[in-house]
Amino acid sequence: VDNFVVGVTGFYKEASEILAQIRKFMTERLKLELDDERTRILNFKRDQFNFLGATIIGSFRKEKPVKLQKRTNRVTIKVQRTPRIRLNAPIKTLLEKLLDNGICKRKINGVIEPSALKRMVNNDHADIIAYYNSIIRGLMNYYSFADNQASVGKIIKYQIKHSCALTLAIKYKLRQRAKAF
Repeated sequence: VDNFVVGVTGFYKEASEILAQIRKFMTERLKLELDDERTRILNFKRDQFNFLGATIIGSFRKEKPVKLQKRTNRVTIKVQRTPRIRLNAPIKTLLEKLLDNGICKRKINGVIEPSALKRMVNNDHADIIAYYNSIIRGLMNYYSFADNQASVGKIIKYQIKHSCALTLAIKYKLRQRAKAF
């Protein structure tokens, strides 16, 4: 394992001291060097960052912490909502990869729509479906933790599934993806 994140609740000065201790421990004990380009201190309230293919965001970025009133035994207590960490799948990056692989295409107006994989047309029907299923399983397994899993599901449902239908429609000369479905 060579990637890790350390979260610190405190001031920048404290985070800098902890980073110095980690750097010292890694060089002296583990004989490893930290990459200066990738090692940084971020303010989690303002910044988001990518880690192992996921975008990590503090949920309090868009919303102000709300004071909730909690009633227990006829006593009202004001409680501040605790900010939560969101782990999101990078939807734009996923769409760009699908564009690079030919599963989608960008129209003139910038809209991304599914396209047939013409390189797969000569394959067997089962091989085409197995190929698309492997892509779907890979995305679902890798981003199973994501808080925006519904967006990943939309990519799968519309882009990948319809690309498969278009590929099968070309293979069987059906002209429309509806007939392939």
